[in-house]
Amino acid sequence: MLRKAVFLTSLVLIAAVAMGQQSDAAFWQTPGNTVRDAKGNITYTQVKDPKNFTVKIFDRGQWVTYHYEPNSTKVAKVEGPDTSEDYLYDGDYWNGLTVHAHGRAHTIHATDTTAVADGMPAITIERDARNRDIAVKRGNDVVATISYDAAGQVRRLTIGTMTLDFSIQPDGIHEVLTANGAVLITTVAKGKGKRQFPISLDPVTDRLGLVSDWRNTVRVKSSATGSLLSVSDALSRPIAEMVQLGSVFAAFDTKGAPLFYDLRLSYTALLERGDSDTGPDPTTELNGVLPNRLIVPVTGDASAYVSSPADGSISSLWTSIGNATSTVRFVVYHESAKANGANLRNPPVTSSSAVVGDVQPTGDHGPSRRS
Repeated sequence: MLRKAVFLTSLVLIAAVAMGQQSDAAFWQTPGNTVRDAKGNITYTQVKDPKNFTVKIFDRGQWVTYHYEPNSTKVAKVEGPDTSEDYLYDGDYWNGLTVHAHGRAHTIHATDTTAVADGMPAITIERDARNRDIAVKRGNDVVATISYDAAGQVRRLTIGTMTLDFSIQPDGIHEVLTANGAVLITTVAKGKGKRQFPISLDPVTDRLGLVSDWRNTVRVKSSATGSLLSVSDALSRPIAEMVQLGSVFAAFDTKGAPLFYDLRLSYTALLERGDSDTGPDPTTELNGVLPNRLIVPVTGDASAYVSSPADGSISSLWTSIGNATSTVRFVVYHESAKANGANLRNPPVTSSSAVVGDVQPTGDHGPSRRS
């Protein structure tokens, strides 16, 4: 479902922003594409209506209709079987969506380095001269920073009072998690991640009434256009929804109250003169260990997680607030661990860790266990 959503979103972007490659008139004069499988069945098709300036797209059993501004390739509205979306612009630059679903509407604006959603403070991503993320700010507050070594490798991710250091050793990638200067845990991660966790709800489990083993119970379903993720519990009761624009999500509870942003971290540098296009990305060795998603709540400390964690990696870290005290919490992922929510080890002071179950998302990103 997510792959489909990415495809459809890419299609709209091509139509909306590639005016330099195809004129408005040529776009409407060109017939839509059709794709058939080996048996001749239509699996994908575009139906253009130049009189009404709409494009209907059929993909994997669902129709989505794109409405354009008259005589243009500028998308104004999208209607799907489960959502409708208003496209928002700054001049001709598409930078926002208002998504209507479940009787509610959520608006998000985002650029390559900024995001702001209903009821949430704006976030800003700061980058260095090589276009690598170096800090994330919520309003004027810095919630995360990233440090690199001379070779361009990520060496430290700092989130509030937590720091996560990385060191590549012959026996694997060593991680050291500290909080307020105290070492909480050292792990050695090996291999590559085999399972995908499309979201993390760790920082809001208490607020949403979830158990620590929530990964094995929640289901995440994407809308036909990919703009909305609907999160439900094991009994199919809605518990949250996430609006997506580009690589940024804005999460809300079922009453529409804002929860957090979820954004992708970018560690890859732009090529410098003399660099080879085929040269290795210095961050590749940390795949499955380096957190690639950052959660920025409306208030409080940020958290981070690895969407496809490697065996033995710290796959999620966050801060839990209770009884006026702050507790650093984290998850150590083990491929072979059973989903029982039992403690794996007892690090010192305020740290805790829990086993992540052996989970493999289904087609709608629901849980399943291997035997």
